[in-house]
Amino acid sequence: MQDNYFWRVYLNGKYSKECCPEYLQEENFRKLKGLVDRITVTTSTITEFLRKNPEHKVSIYVLLDHMDWMAEKPEILSEEWNAILQNATQKPRFLWRSAAADAKFVLDTQVKHNGKTSSLGSLLTMDNETANRLHVLDRVHTYTSLHLGKLTA
Repeated sequence: MQDNYFWRVYLNGKYSKECCPEYLQEENFRKLKGLVDRITVTTSTITEFLRKNPEHKVSIYVLLDHMDWMAEKPEILSEEWNAILQNATQKPRFLWRSAAADAKFVLDTQVKHNGKTSSLGSLLTMDNETANRLHVLDRVHTYTSLHLGKLTA
């Protein structure tokens, strides 16, 4: 806990100067303060944002764990991934975490891409080796799995 700011803030309810994320360290925070006018805050779903901003072509998606909440609603997950694929650059990369060990429900999601309907898993190349190596290094240990993939179809 001495150098793990994730657990320190959980247990103490605050960070310390000696144990905090890099963006909150004094020197880095000063640098970021000068860039605050470049930040845009949006409150919406990913699907809503991508539909309203079709000019935003995204190359890297960090989706964290929200898809776990969609496991029971595959049509919503499909809708989100369709919007993601429509707004993605040619070779986007994806990262997500899950409470599920394999999160197969994500890869089984039916999507439309290049005029065809197929499973998301048939369009992505997953890098399980790197994901497993990085997952062991996770300092929070809240999620059962980490997934890294690239669109290859």
